[in-house]
Amino acid sequence: MSILDNFKSVFNNKNKKEFHEPSNISSSEFYNQTVHIPESIYENPTPSSIAHNITSKQTFALSYLLDMAYVAATADNSFYLPKPYKVAHAGKFAKIFEEKFNSDIAFTNEYYKKNIKVSRKLDNYIKPRKELFEIIQTVYPGFCHNMENKISHKDYEFYRKNKTSLKKCLHYKETYSDTVSSKDVLLGYQDNLANIIDTLDFSKACKIEDSFVASELITFFDKFSELSDEDKKTIMKHKIKLNNGTIKTLDFAKKLLDERNNRIAKYSSIENLYKKIDEKTHIQLTSNPSKKEVAKQQTSPDDSER
Repeated sequence: MSILDNFKSVFNNKNKKEFHEPSNISSSEFYNQTVHIPESIYENPTPSSIAHNITSKQTFALSYLLDMAYVAATADNSFYLPKPYKVAHAGKFAKIFEEKFNSDIAFTNEYYKKNIKVSRKLDNYIKPRKELFEIIQTVYPGFCHNMENKISHKDYEFYRKNKTSLKKCLHYKETYSDTVSSKDVLLGYQDNLANIIDTLDFSKACKIEDSFVASELITFFDKFSELSDEDKKTIMKHKIKLNNGTIKTLDFAKKLLDERNNRIAKYSSIENLYKKIDEKTHIQLTSNPSKKEVAKQQTSPDDSER
């Protein structure tokens, strides 16, 4: 099968109409022709459907797009907070638990709106990049595959360790508590996230990932240059839909390369900043001699001659 055939095959399958599985519809309702089946999770969203979409999109971005930095940057509002429910309490504490329940309801409702927003954001970010990757793979089938065999074992293990920590943090879920407020539960999730991503190690792991994707894009451009004029033209004239319009495939690939290179430069700046902080701390620790050392210096032969 030629490059052109591969390309056509990808988009013939893409143009087939997708049918979404109906949710919360009984068997009797399913056969009722008047029942409306939602075409989108946003038409009749639920906390569970939004949470599922966020998790699936994050997993796709981490595993297929190799975009750990973007997932981390949007993760603060991606956590699932369980819906509060009343727990029976009697006596003098009943009012306190009632107030907590009402407060949790208000808080989770507001945070749920942020869940929907980040879910849409992930959809809009991932969909065009998924299409781009599929097109690139018609030219370079191994694009962004087998990372473990294309970089050093040491770098890959370091990267994998940080990525696993991020996944565990994102997928951790607690049941509703009538003693811990929903706000504090969320703050706990966000603190755990910060402890992972606001570190030099995570920055280095992202740099490894982005450097790999950038090198794979360069390999794609090299392979593209070797195509026949007909195959080049087919890919060059194709456009990918974005939120604010469309973009040509090669322009999008170049944009992606620029994005990754810009990130790499930022990671280098972060590493330099940490290095300066370490050096400054070292200087402060070594430039404050003890009282005994000061006394010894004051009575040294050189000082007495002066």
